[in-house]
Amino acid sequence: MPYPTTQQKRIIWTAVTGLALAALGAVIVLAAWLAGQIIKTIYPVLLPLGVAAIIAYILDPVLEWLEVRFHLSRRISLLVLFVGVVVAAALFILLLAPPLLQDLYQFVTNLPQHIERSRDGVLSYLDTHQQLKSWSDAHLTPLLNSLPSHLNKFLVHLAGPAQRFFDWIGFVIGFLFVPIYVFYFLLEKRQIADNWKSYLPLHRSWWRDEVVLVLSEINNYLILFFRGQIIVGLCIGVLTAIGLFCIGLPYWLLIGFLAGALSLIPYLGIISTLVPAMLIGYSYAQTPTDMWLKPLLVLGVFGLVQLCEGFFISPRIMGDRTGLHPLTVIISILVWSLLLPGLLGPILAVPLTATLRVLMYRYVWKNVVSDQQA
Repeated sequence: MPYPTTQQKRIIWTAVTGLALAALGAVIVLAAWLAGQIIKTIYPVLLPLGVAAIIAYILDPVLEWLEVRFHLSRRISLLVLFVGVVVAAALFILLLAPPLLQDLYQFVTNLPQHIERSRDGVLSYLDTHQQLKSWSDAHLTPLLNSLPSHLNKFLVHLAGPAQRFFDWIGFVIGFLFVPIYVFYFLLEKRQIADNWKSYLPLHRSWWRDEVVLVLSEINNYLILFFRGQIIVGLCIGVLTAIGLFCIGLPYWLLIGFLAGALSLIPYLGIISTLVPAMLIGYSYAQTPTDMWLKPLLVLGVFGLVQLCEGFFISPRIMGDRTGLHPLTVIISILVWSLLLPGLLGPILAVPLTATLRVLMYRYVWKNVVSDQQA
C-alpha cells in the first residue's frame, strides 16, 4: 500500500494550510502592531502633515479659480490666496475669538453652579417620586459618587503622553510648519500629481498599475470627502448658533462653533454638543415650566439642524460619498479610536473605513458577485 495514503495526504495538507494561515495571520497582526507603534511614535509629525494636507485639499479649488478667473500664475495666485487667508484669520481673531473666549471663560467659571443647580433640580424631582428615588439611590448614586474619580483617571490617561515636555515641543514645532507644508503642497500640486507614481517602490508591471489606480481612487475620495465635510460643518455651526440664539440660550456662539467643528466626527460630534446644551438650558431655567421647555427647545433646534443637514445640505454638497451604513459608521468610530491616538481616530474613521470598503469591493465583493452571476 502506498504511503502516505490519500486520507493522510489530505490531513497533512490541511495541517500545512492551517499552519500557513496561522503564520500569515501572525505576520499581519505583527505588522499591524508595528505600524501602530510607528504611528504613535511619529504622531507629532503626522498630525501637522495631515492637517496641512486637509487644508490644501480645501484651498486648492480656490487657487484653481484664481488662476482661471484672473489669469494669474500659480505662485501669484498662491500669494493672493495666503493674503486672503491671513485677512480672514485676522478678522476671525478680532471679531469671533473674543466672544468665544468670553463664553468659554464664563462657562468654565459657572460650571460648578450649573452642576449644583441641575443636581438640586433632579433631587427635588426625585423627592416627589419615591419609587424612582429608591431605584436611583440603589443604582445611580454609587455610580455618580465614583464618577469624579473615573473621570480624573480618564483625563490623566488621555493627557498623560501630552504632559511630557518633549511631546509639547514636538506638537508646537510641528504645527508651526503647517503653513509651510500647505504652501508647498499647493505650489507643487501639479508636480506631485504627475510624478508621485515614479516614487512608488514597485517595478513597472500590472501590479504597479493596479496600486496606482487604487491609490488614485482613494485620493479622489478623500479630497471630495474633506472638502464637503468642512462645508457641511460650517453650515451646521452657523445654523446651530442661529437657532440657539433665537431661543435665548446662553453660550449660543460657543456651542454653535463646537457643533460645527465636531461635526467632522459623525454622531459623536452632535451628541457631545447636544447634551451640554440641554443641561445649560435646564440650569438657566427661570421658571418650573422652563426647566423642561428649554431642553426641549434645544433638542428641537438640534433636530431641525440635523434634518436640514440630512435632507438638504449633505445631499447637495456631498451626495452619497461614503456608501456606509450608519451602524458601520458608529462601529468604525469606536474601532479607529482604539487604533489611532487622540482625535485622529474619530476624525479619520469614516474616510479610512470607506477606503477599506473600496479595497473590499474591488478585490473581494466584486469577485464574489461575478462568481455568483457566472
